[in-house]
Amino acid sequence: MLAKASFATLIPVRNMDRAIRFYRKALGGKLNMRAPGKMRNYWASVNVGNTEFWLVHPDKWERRDLAYSTFVVKDIRKTVAGLRKRRVRFLRGEKMSPNMSGAKSKEAGLRTWK
Repeated sequence: MLAKASFATLIPVRNMDRAIRFYRKALGGKLNMRAPGKMRNYWASVNVGNTEFWLVHPDKWERRDLAYSTFVVKDIRKTVAGLRKRRVRFLRGEKMSPNMSGAKSKEAGLRTWK
């Protein structure tokens, strides 16, 4: 199921321009994408070596001691269905996040393995 997935580490940031500048200039990374429009300061993707980092700016600042990681897959529903067949259990995410267009996501929320 996840053998073909890529892996990204999400890092909460306070200042997106400053974070992108650090990952590009200090660490030699490459900017893959920065969210367009109103989401510009909320999400960006940077590669450093073979590792992808997602820089995220939460709407409400939360104290986080660690970054967190995720698998990146082409079809989340198909991947989750396959993992469920292997007896992986998922918990419903705590809240639904708006997508880049500002609309609420139709997905049930973040997928959490227990």
